[in-house]
Amino acid sequence: ATAGVAGAGGGGGTSGGLGFAPLSLNVAEGVTIAIITAMLNYPFLSVLRAPSMEAIHALFETCPTSRAARFGLCAGGSASGPEVSFWGCTGLMVAAGLRVFQTSYTFGAALPSGLFIPSLYIGATIGRFVGNVVYLIVQSQGDSGSTLQLHIEPGMFAMVGAVAMLSGFCRMTVSLVVIMFELTGELTYLVPFMCAALAAKLVGDPMSPSIYDGHAKLNGIGPVEEQADIRLEMAVGDLAVLVSHHGCLDVSEAVALTTLQQLARTLAEIDIDADGGGSPA
Repeated sequence: ATAGVAGAGGGGGTSGGLGFAPLSLNVAEGVTIAIITAMLNYPFLSVLRAPSMEAIHALFETCPTSRAARFGLCAGGSASGPEVSFWGCTGLMVAAGLRVFQTSYTFGAALPSGLFIPSLYIGATIGRFVGNVVYLIVQSQGDSGSTLQLHIEPGMFAMVGAVAMLSGFCRMTVSLVVIMFELTGELTYLVPFMCAALAAKLVGDPMSPSIYDGHAKLNGIGPVEEQADIRLEMAVGDLAVLVSHHGCLDVSEAVALTTLQQLARTLAEIDIDADGGGSPA
């Protein structure tokens, strides 16, 4: 900050007419983001208050476990089932919405922030919410005397949601499934993971590129993937210069030397645009 003020007094190294150096603005932005994040995360929800990795593991776990119960993801009392009350489900959606807002801003800020962990967190909270809704539907069917007997684990929905969200962010498929398999260690989850990653990629590709490709394009960075060769997208007519009938030669018949000389003189008189890069045909 001192260096920025000194630079402003000397008339150099400032940003616009504010009198601050760019480094000072970056520091101020980082401090502002930290204050706003603390004000939004700490007072309200334990899922937002804890470190992201610990919260993700809690969202993945089934009830009753001490970690999930500590984050309010399990019902009170015996904690034998998930917390599916209105406030419990609302808290998950609020956590997801706040994290989307925070991630959207900090990804473009001058901070060492990424998308891998936030996207897993967002997908896990939304997936856990969907799991709670499905759990309520199955419970209501059982209470009404239905013969439908299903065991619903919202933690499994959180895993699938995390895979789908991360695949939608960065459009990874096989590598993402392998990463989630190593994270969970459950071979039976591979098929849901593959279906979620593939569905997210198929839905996202027609709409927009991955967030990494989009951000690289905004910054003027060339794509990593090999681009289509422009020569394969052109026809001969785009490069050649049109000539008259007298400038053509029928090679199926015998040609006299005088005809070849006349053709050479005709081609020499053609004005070829040097900028167009064309050639007579």
